Amino acid sequence: MSDISDMVIKNDKYVVLRRHDYEGLLEVAGFDEDGVETVPDAIVIRRQDRFAANALDTYADQILALTELCEDSALEVMSPETIENLEKLSDFFREQAHLSRQEVRKLPD
Repeated sequence: MSDISDMVIKNDKYVVLRRHDYEGLLEVAGFDEDGVETVPDAIVIRRQDRFAANALDTYADQILALTELCEDSALEVMSPETIENLEKLSDFFREQAHLSRQEVRKLPD
């Protein structure tokens, strides 16, 4: 098994592991998948994927479009704090798109 730092891509909310590394960690720890909480609606888009940059930019654009619509609206649909958090999220995905363009890109497998 690889060094743990080589197989984990982390952020503040989720941890992503390759399937074989995940199973190896469970085996070493003496666990099975029954006690592990998964996120069934999560997907992974790798930055090296040839389509990732455009997908991530589009996602960032959609978030930003919603915040702009809410800011322009006379109705207070979202709080300023929520809008600010969404703008930060848009920035995060925009940065991921930028990083994707710097990767050696390949077709998804």
